[in-house]
Amino acid sequence: MKTGASAPPTAPPGARSRSGGRVRSLLAAREAGLAGVLLLVVLFLAWRAPFFLTSGNLIVVGRQASLSLIIAVGMTFVILAGGIDLSVGSTVALVSIAAGEFMVSMNLPYVLAAVLALLCGVAVGLVNGSIVAALSIPPFVVTLGMLAVARGLALGITARR
Repeated sequence: MKTGASAPPTAPPGARSRSGGRVRSLLAAREAGLAGVLLLVVLFLAWRAPFFLTSGNLIVVGRQASLSLIIAVGMTFVILAGGIDLSVGSTVALVSIAAGEFMVSMNLPYVLAAVLALLCGVAVGLVNGSIVAALSIPPFVVTLGMLAVARGLALGITARR
């Protein structure tokens, strides 16, 4: 039987060096520089613009960034699969204009207009995918052509006003 105080439990050997190594590797990552610049911009804007960190402004910034984030997630999957889609921006413009036309010109309910607009986007994607799969044309070429078609359709719809 032991007498006296027992020694406090100690961390396994190398535990500190592993966690320190993780922090160092995180700080050495390429993205750390971008995160640092973003942090500096936020701090500068909070200092110079008193309303920058208000909830209303942060909601507006979040809404403006949401479309880019949604597109970026989709493009991540496309690029991971080894493809490329150059028509994304023009397709977003076409779908947005189609939604506006459905709601304003055709007086359709918002939900129906949104569904129809999404179906327009799906149709563009199906055309792109069908041409790539059936004709073995590289996705770069197909989506470059669809970029022009979608942009032309968007301009055509808005030019008649």
